[in-house]
Amino acid sequence: MKYLIPTRKYWLWWLLCGAIVLNFAFLNSYPIYILDEAKNAEAAREMLSSGNFLVPFFNGELRTDKPPLHYYFMILGYKLFGVTALGARFFSALMGFLTLGITYLFTRRFESQLAALYTVLVLLASFFFMQEFHLAVPDPYLICFVVLGLFNFYAFYQTRKKKYALWAYISLGLATLAKGPVAIALSGLSIGLFLILKGKSKQAFQYYPILGLIGILAVCTPWFYGVHLATEGAWTQGFFLDHNISRFAETKEGHGGLFLVTWAFVFLGLFPFVVFLPQALRWSLRKSRAPLFQYAGIIGLVFVLFFSISETKLPNYTMPSYPFLALCLGGYFAFGVQNGFQKWDRVSLIVGIVVAQLFPIGGFAALQQDPRFENMVWLSGGLVPLAVGSLIAGVFFWKKNYRKWLIIQAVSGVLTALLLFSWIYPTINLQSPVLAVEQKIPKYANLIVYKSMDAAFPLHFKKVLKISPDMESLIARLEQSSCTFILTNTKQVDSIEQLDGIQLVVEKQALFENHITRLYRLENCPTHLK
Repeated sequence: MKYLIPTRKYWLWWLLCGAIVLNFAFLNSYPIYILDEAKNAEAAREMLSSGNFLVPFFNGELRTDKPPLHYYFMILGYKLFGVTALGARFFSALMGFLTLGITYLFTRRFESQLAALYTVLVLLASFFFMQEFHLAVPDPYLICFVVLGLFNFYAFYQTRKKKYALWAYISLGLATLAKGPVAIALSGLSIGLFLILKGKSKQAFQYYPILGLIGILAVCTPWFYGVHLATEGAWTQGFFLDHNISRFAETKEGHGGLFLVTWAFVFLGLFPFVVFLPQALRWSLRKSRAPLFQYAGIIGLVFVLFFSISETKLPNYTMPSYPFLALCLGGYFAFGVQNGFQKWDRVSLIVGIVVAQLFPIGGFAALQQDPRFENMVWLSGGLVPLAVGSLIAGVFFWKKNYRKWLIIQAVSGVLTALLLFSWIYPTINLQSPVLAVEQKIPKYANLIVYKSMDAAFPLHFKKVLKISPDMESLIARLEQSSCTFILTNTKQVDSIEQLDGIQLVVEKQALFENHITRLYRLENCPTHLK
């Protein structure tokens, strides 16, 4: 029975179990559908199918969004688990588990076990952050290798052991292969500012910056050069100009917003403990504070401020800094548990409790507003543990029983994450137009795409779907085909419905998008399935 009591002695085992469950459970409980997941997972599938492991394609077209590291891990996942959601997401989950482990081990070594435990507790409770490791996207790999690289650099700073420098630069090279030069730029800026803060700027060359840059380039340059040659510069231009410089200089795909939008993303990403972040950062950056907390605070601010001034803003951009922001929070909580919190920390607590109550209310309102989900408003009950847990935890904080406050608040976040992965997301995905289309198409049917489609369809059908860009090309393909279905998500349907012998079979709005997927059947194709 004593092992069921989360005393400090057994915290590590509870956190280990929590890390395993949160990262690896329910990876296959709902299909890959959202845009980024679908495109990344399909690009990896096409690499595997074609045997071309150099140039990424999506639905037969050059994909320049990201470097290939996540594709390679997904391919390995497909080899292990088949072309499934589990195969695409497994190594993302592993990156999440490793990120937690790396953060714990380095914090314990260079600060304290208590700060390490609280830091991991903060991350486990941050259900939107943990959600990222349930996605087939490059960000889990970027997060893991940036964290590994920056912690190893700190270890080198403290010990001067060259092995840490080697691991730091190799890791940052892999981070660059995950998402590009932003890994080098922001990591280098963070390290530089930290050395200035510590009065070490004149000794900067003692940390082998030139050799480090050479090491980073040695890891990532061969692929960048190879894909440049193979595509005659097309991939290089698309990636560096369109997906890096342009994303910083101008709003892409409608993902813009004011300076504070990025901070709002951080607030959601590290909720519920994020309400203490302002004072945790202030506490961490004091000159009297341990260097590790100063280092973590600088990294967090560099990443968040950089993407605050970027014209394109997305929730995942700042996530590599979350383990370091969590370290600031973990250190602050360790100090508070031992020395007491300030009276104004209660203001943060009240803000957190109020916001937590808004989650199920907001979920209920959002589901009720969408006709597809108005009969599923009960899904908002999955957010109730967060609201109730915050209230109960707040009582213990008020009574100065800070340890129980931390445990109960964290458990509420973990339960919320598990309900999202196991119940809410799978139920919502039942409304996916991909599933509706699959139920109506016979296995022997010929599927033609007109103008555009949901990105999830190629992965779902495990093949490249040729797109007819206009009515002329569509008619030409129809004349050569038998048992034909036409798939489209165009807003203008008048032209296609003028075709002879055509019947609308499926009309369903996309999840998380405004367009409507439509499936048409020609008269020459029977309705029954075989």
